[in-house]
Amino acid sequence: MVENKAISVYKLFTNGEPIEYFKGEIVVDGISETKSVYYIEKGYIKVYSISNEGEELIKVIGGPGDVFPFVRAYLGSQTSLFYEAMDKVFVWRITSNQFQSYIHMSIEQSNLMAKKLARQYAILVNRIDNLEYKKASDRIAYCLLILAQRFGISIQEGILIDAPLTHDVLANTVKLARESVSREFERLEGLGIIDRQGRYIVIKQTEQLSTVFK
Repeated sequence: MVENKAISVYKLFTNGEPIEYFKGEIVVDGISETKSVYYIEKGYIKVYSISNEGEELIKVIGGPGDVFPFVRAYLGSQTSLFYEAMDKVFVWRITSNQFQSYIHMSIEQSNLMAKKLARQYAILVNRIDNLEYKKASDRIAYCLLILAQRFGISIQEGILIDAPLTHDVLANTVKLARESVSREFERLEGLGIIDRQGRYIVIKQTEQLSTVFK
């Protein structure tokens, strides 16, 4: 039996440079060319483009274990996406050359990175699916369930979404007015389905939330 000596994705990045960012700092902008690839160890990053009117158009929220920017890493092409720290973020940074060397080193290593890419692609598919719902209640419920699946921590009261989600961020994510998000949150809180703990959302009744858009 041949021993699998493939280096894990995490090990690859911990051979790189550790960097810390604070809330509001831009990790990668959509203008400058970058030759780096990042791995999120702790914290959360919002990925967005900017409309002609200067509005942030959030594509996805990245969290621990995510690698970015994948398009530039694989294809070397420039994108217009910004990656901004939502809170205190700790990342590992390697060069594009290190990334390319890793995926070409062995089939096992290429497969490990491909699986990570596939998981992040699935997040984008869910994001698109989320926007297909017409009602505000459907979009918000779906969004919260996906975020709970990705970033949820079980606590006594239910599932805490361990990401700093403001009403503005959620409104931008599900493409609704902030007022609509606030009204829906008040309704869900009134029903005892969700609750707030500071900056964080707690889903107290996952099954009830799941029935909102069914």
